[in-house]
Amino acid sequence: MNWSEEGSKFPLTGRNVVLQQLQESIATLWDNNSIPRLLVYLSGVRGIGKTRLLQTLRQDLTDYPPAPNLFVISTSSTPRYNFSLEGLDPLMTADCQNEIENWLAKVYQQARVLLPKGNHPETFKEYEQMTVDNGEISLTQLEAQAYTLAKELTHHCAQEHCFVVLIHDDAPGQMFSWLARHFYKELLVGKDEFGQAQPFRVCSITVGYEPPNMPGGSLMRLTATQILEPLTYEETLQILELYNLPSEVSLKLAEITAGHPGALAEAIAQVELIGKNAQNYNQPAFKQISEAIVEQLLRHVPPALARVCRVIAPLRRFNADLLAAVLPKMLGAGEPYSQGGIGDYMQLGRKLNEQLEFIESRQAYFMHPTIRQILKLALYYADPQSESFVKVNQLADKYYSEWLPKSDFYSRFPMLVEAFYHKVVLIKRAEPSRELEALRRLVVEHLRYLNRIEYFGRFAQSLSDDQDMKDEFGQEVEIIRRTLRENLPPGPGRPAA
Repeated sequence: MNWSEEGSKFPLTGRNVVLQQLQESIATLWDNNSIPRLLVYLSGVRGIGKTRLLQTLRQDLTDYPPAPNLFVISTSSTPRYNFSLEGLDPLMTADCQNEIENWLAKVYQQARVLLPKGNHPETFKEYEQMTVDNGEISLTQLEAQAYTLAKELTHHCAQEHCFVVLIHDDAPGQMFSWLARHFYKELLVGKDEFGQAQPFRVCSITVGYEPPNMPGGSLMRLTATQILEPLTYEETLQILELYNLPSEVSLKLAEITAGHPGALAEAIAQVELIGKNAQNYNQPAFKQISEAIVEQLLRHVPPALARVCRVIAPLRRFNADLLAAVLPKMLGAGEPYSQGGIGDYMQLGRKLNEQLEFIESRQAYFMHPTIRQILKLALYYADPQSESFVKVNQLADKYYSEWLPKSDFYSRFPMLVEAFYHKVVLIKRAEPSRELEALRRLVVEHLRYLNRIEYFGRFAQSLSDDQDMKDEFGQEVEIIRRTLRENLPPGPGRPAA
């Protein structure tokens, strides 16, 4: 399934503010009273609606041109950096169009060489060295061509008294940074032949998976970045109302899809196969829907890593020793990553970070919360009694229970929060009728780690600040905080938990 095509079947929902901001950025080309935002980069996980947003923007610019002399150039590197370009003809001579197209194709040839290997250079020097090592096109030549092409485009715009919007789909963050330094800089802050600053003629709207290293210097004030967030629960239900589903089915689909438009499009496609009868929606039906969503979500991921992602989603953190404690017991004998030392799992963490667009941090390996929620619920529905889901949480609980006595001051509170998260998951699963008693007992059992009065307040605040705890276990957090207050040791300076 093409998520962009499927998603276009329902109205663009929850994106009006972002769309308006993009239109306002374009308007700064001729509105001298506005702060210019001419390099805009939108990032978000695959299927979150980036391409759909660009399509809507371009259609709006075509149907309702904000200025008579505005031209739109669309470039795309999808699928996976296969370059294409359209829209230059009204503005450029054939020779100039071919020059720009050929140059951008060479830039993306570099991307195809470097990016699929999981190489993520931190600096331009490192990028250049990697290119030299690969024996590919000289970056020096590309930089020289970029300068020339930028001057030609600027000259055309000045001659024709026109403005250009460059809509760039699926541009990797480091590619955007490279283009900013070597192409956009000449377009936006270059000087004319008399040494005077040129008026702004070009606005670039770019989308990609991860935020780039933003350009500094004179480009910084022209640049804006934004993360495209998931739909809210209410926005998801608003879309589902169009399909006249039973209310309990809509609520469950809103939970399973986690506000992810691509996942929602896949869920709706599965609903068309299953039907709208509420009696059809049992554990196997939700397993079918979740599996279809995950298949789409991970279809670009190597199978071994995809299998790991399915298993580890409930963990929240993917440090090497936690992976070593969980994966051998969750994967079948002989599966990749079912056995290994700490070094192997450290390398696995790096692979997850480098090859999957939705891993956020290079150090701690946090999975994007939307993706983790989808994968976590897919694991929950993977078997009739959710045995796999429960087992992962049990292994995590065991891991943190063993490590807490060894924790120091700095690691204690994050580790306590992780331990409580997995314990609350298990309590709600195993003891729903005795939840209050079990939560109180949980606090008492861990009081030995809060042996100073100020630790109580710090731990209570850490629990309240944890987004998952707030979203999933708001009532349980209040019970835990209340129990902490009740167990504060006597003495002055008792903080409010």
